[in-house]
Amino acid sequence: MFDAIVTYGCGILGLAAHGASKQQFWLFVVRGAAVLLCFLELLAVALADRSSTNEYGSNPFYMQIVLFLAAILTALVQFKFFRQYFSKIFTFFNWLITFKFIDVIKRKLSFSESFLRQTIFQVDSIPHLTAFYVLVTCYAYLFLGTDFTGMNMPVMPIPVPVQVEQLFNYNGLSLIIISLMGVGIFVSRKFKDCLNRLGLVSINKTQVIIGISLIFMSFAYDLIWSLYTHNVPGQELALKLSNYNSGTFSVTGGLASSVVLALATALFAGVGEEVLVRGALQPVFGIIPAGFFHGMLHAQFSHAPIFILQVSLWSIIMGMIKQRTNTTTTIIGHAGFNFLSTFLFAFNP
Repeated sequence: MFDAIVTYGCGILGLAAHGASKQQFWLFVVRGAAVLLCFLELLAVALADRSSTNEYGSNPFYMQIVLFLAAILTALVQFKFFRQYFSKIFTFFNWLITFKFIDVIKRKLSFSESFLRQTIFQVDSIPHLTAFYVLVTCYAYLFLGTDFTGMNMPVMPIPVPVQVEQLFNYNGLSLIIISLMGVGIFVSRKFKDCLNRLGLVSINKTQVIIGISLIFMSFAYDLIWSLYTHNVPGQELALKLSNYNSGTFSVTGGLASSVVLALATALFAGVGEEVLVRGALQPVFGIIPAGFFHGMLHAQFSHAPIFILQVSLWSIIMGMIKQRTNTTTTIIGHAGFNFLSTFLFAFNP
C-alpha cells in the first residue's frame, strides 16, 4: 500500500510540474515538495541510529551519507546555475555512450556542435527539474537496501509465487500510468502526443526483426554472465537460482498455466519497465542513469550488487538500441525475453 501511495504520488507530482507552466500554484506545490523531501532526508540523517544496521547489513554511517547526498542534490537542482552543470554531465555521458564523438571526425563537426546536438536534461523545464529530485529520492531509497561493501553472490530471498495480479498492478499498469503522468498526459500533452513522447509507435517489420535479435542477445548476455557468476567457489549460485525460480515461477496446470504466467510477465513487466525506463526517463537523464535505475528496480536482487550491475549493463545496451530506434522495438525484445525465460522457469522449474 505504501509503495502504491509513493508511486502514484510521484505521478501526481509530475502532472503538477507540467501544470506549473500555466499556474503559479502548481509551481509552489512542486517547490514545496522539494523542500519537504530535503527536510525529511535531513531529519532521517539526524535521527539515524548508528548502533544498528538494516536487514542487508548496511552501515548506518553509509545510510546517513546516502540520505545527506540526496538532500543536497535535491536542494542544488532548485538553482538554475547547478541545473546547467547537471545538464552538461548528463549530456556528456550520453554523448559518449552513443558514440556521438564520431561525428567530430566523420561529419567534421566541432566538439561543441556535436555535443550540443543532443542536450540531456532541459535546464528551464519544470518537469525535468521535478523528475530530477524524484529520481534522486528513488535512488536513495534503493541504495539504502543495498550493501555495496562487497560483490559476493547473494543469499536468494524466500521464493514467493508470482501473482498475475501483482504483475499487472505493480510491474505493468502502475509503471505505465506514472509514465503517462510524468510526460503530462491531458495537462501539457494529448494522449497521442504522450505515446510519441514515450517512443511508442506502430509496429513494423524492421522493429520486429530488431526486437527478435534483442531476445537472442539477452540470452547470450545472461549466458556470458553465468560463466562467471555460476563458477564462484563456494557460492553455488546456479543452485540458489534454481531453487528460487522453482518456488517463484512454478505453477500447477502444466503448459496452459505456464503460458499464461509467461505472457503476463512479458506484457506487464516487459512493457511497463520499458515505457518507464526507456520511454519516460531516458530522454530526460540519458542512457546510463536510466539504465542503472532499471537495474536497481529489480528489488528481489537489491541486496546483490553484482546482479544490479548485470541488469544495469543489459539495460544500458537496450537504451543504446532505443536511441537508434524507439521504445516499441525494445519492448519486443524485453517482452520476448521475459516470455521465453519465464515459460522455461514455470513449465520446467
